[in-house]
Amino acid sequence: MRVTLGWARCADNVADILRRGAWYPIVEESTDGHVVVEVRQQRVRLPRGDVTIRTEVPDHWSIVVRTGGVMWSPPTRFAPCATIGRISPANPAA
Repeated sequence: MRVTLGWARCADNVADILRRGAWYPIVEESTDGHVVVEVRQQRVRLPRGDVTIRTEVPDHWSIVVRTGGVMWSPPTRFAPCATIGRISPANPAA
């Protein structure tokens, strides 16, 4: 059974590494200022300063505005699901 030490999502400056707005379980913390998150059953090591960390499991959607530079084209505003990581178009009036 995986032990989750918290939840992390990337800061805007590292959105190429992780999906913006998506929360990932932290599975390891190191003394050199890095955390290891699990992304689709793969471990990704990131500097602690490049992520936002919370202790509680995410329970709501994040609204993210697309900034371009992606290979596929999601809606301009979308919401990554906190639990399963899928995206959904966001209400433009929100």
